[in-house]
Amino acid sequence: MAKEKEYKFTDKKDFTKILTDMSFKRAVKRIQNQIKDNKIWIDYITKKGKPISRWVALPIGRQKKLER
Repeated sequence: MAKEKEYKFTDKKDFTKILTDMSFKRAVKRIQNQIKDNKIWIDYITKKGKPISRWVALPIGRQKKLER
């Protein structure tokens, strides 16, 4: 059984959202339509239990599909 992880997205101003998803990439793709900034801060815990906090550049995905 795959373990779902909890991802906390924030822009360090007024936007904060917590998503539960199976993978990092799926969680970022779900949130990038809701925010219009170029970067977003993400906090999550890895499979081994290590906490990660980092900036993610948006959008993420294939450039060809994003231009549609």
